[in-house]
Amino acid sequence: MIPDFIETEIVEHSNSFQQDIVCFDLNLTQRLRDRLYTDIKQDILFDPRTAMQTNVKSFMTDCHLNTPAFVRFQHLFRDEFYKNVESFVNKSTIKSTPLEMGGCWGAIYKGKSFTTFHDHNPNFLSFIYYLKSDENSSPTTFKVYGKNKDGVEGFYDFKVKPVPDLAVVFSPWIRHGVLAANEKTERVIIAGNIKA
Repeated sequence: MIPDFIETEIVEHSNSFQQDIVCFDLNLTQRLRDRLYTDIKQDILFDPRTAMQTNVKSFMTDCHLNTPAFVRFQHLFRDEFYKNVESFVNKSTIKSTPLEMGGCWGAIYKGKSFTTFHDHNPNFLSFIYYLKSDENSSPTTFKVYGKNKDGVEGFYDFKVKPVPDLAVVFSPWIRHGVLAANEKTERVIIAGNIKA
């Protein structure tokens, strides 16, 4: 059964190459979530009108944010990640490999902010954590190879609707982006990469 926060045309995933997308709740305390939000607001480096060199066309922090709240987040994320490792195709590799965080950053989307389609190759895994969102927030769209209901193979949209406290871990070669919408409230995320 597909959860409410997923929308896709895919009825059968392709086994021809690995494409993990695993979602789980982090169960962070409201206090830590508030501290993370404050850190992101204080560290915003890029204004979307002047920072067109990144994929993120929104307000974004440094790519290696390392405040005490972000360090705590990374430890809690790693713990929850290992609890959910059974959901991954390459779980034996993940279990036997010491993992560490690569970059970890925050972004705030509002108005017509968006992120161009991109991937995170050559990292081991990548993730998005939805810190703040509402029912009108734009989904993250992944381009996943599979079959639709008519049996036609190809790349199809696999959309994850932002739900506060939801983490999405995915294979780094899966192209993904956020389409522009007219968001009235902030959609705040933490994203990053996991190195093996």
